[in-house]
Amino acid sequence: MRSIRFDVQGFSRTYWDVFQAAGFSVGIFYLFTAVLAWQLGSLPAKALAGMRVVVWALAVCFAAITVVSWKYLFMLPIVFSAVITSCLTAAAWRSGSRCEAGDITEEASCYYKRRKGNTLKRRFHIGEFHKPTG
Repeated sequence: MRSIRFDVQGFSRTYWDVFQAAGFSVGIFYLFTAVLAWQLGSLPAKALAGMRVVVWALAVCFAAITVVSWKYLFMLPIVFSAVITSCLTAAAWRSGSRCEAGDITEEASCYYKRRKGNTLKRRFHIGEFHKPTG
């Protein structure tokens, strides 16, 4: 790989140079996606709901990497790609089902808003927390 040289657009390269460039490019891509997934995971649910295309694109991208790994690589990259794809797909799936707040009344509010429309929320005051007096 290091002994065969070829000239491309004024540069003299070897197959080893191309192999190293591909490895570094993949490493940089993995680092970028790790930072992106970390940042997406720290977003509030309301902001993440508006970025569902980005979240699903990341999951689909890693699914494609899993297919390429299956076709051209060996067991370790296949397993890592499959695990990453599973985690990203689960995160993308959950990103659409999160409610805007964490308490149970807001979850009920989100459920009824999706299922029956906003009229139930207004009629039963779901989403408002009233402390019992006494």
